[in-house]
Amino acid sequence: MNPIQKLKTEHQIILRGIGAMEEKTRLLASGENVSGDFFELAIDFIRNYADKYHHAKEENILFVRMEKAGFPRNSGPVAVMLYEHDEGRKYIAELEKANKLYSNGNQAARSDIIANSAAYTTLLRSHIQKEDNILYPMAINMLGESMISQMQVEFDEVEKRMAGIEAKYIGILDNM
Repeated sequence: MNPIQKLKTEHQIILRGIGAMEEKTRLLASGENVSGDFFELAIDFIRNYADKYHHAKEENILFVRMEKAGFPRNSGPVAVMLYEHDEGRKYIAELEKANKLYSNGNQAARSDIIANSAAYTTLLRSHIQKEDNILYPMAINMLGESMISQMQVEFDEVEKRMAGIEAKYIGILDNM
């Protein structure tokens, strides 16, 4: 599987995670009690799988290559993707704060959990659509097969360094 295909496969895993988040957020919004443990697991999944594993490959490998090929980092599609990664991190930081309050019995924090979870999942669904349907095809056209194949070595290094992370988080998703 080439690096672009791998990123798309990872998107499907991320979509499973945010789908579970959306469901629990809907339950919370309807007045049901949802364990703070669920959102703690979701935050862990997002930070460690979606961000440190997946987004790191995009930011440190794909986007760097795209920049070298002529895509500016401070404007255009790469800049938008980087901005959205940062926005997602902010929502998750706020979600974590709200979840700690909620887990300690503060029912008023429910609204902050709902708002930040909903904002994050909406952002990520749109973000993944843009990457899969716009950015990645642009990268394929601009970088070509040779450059994408060269990225495989770097992807392999990340996956070796973070061995087991994908299986771990797929297992967590299966239990969410």
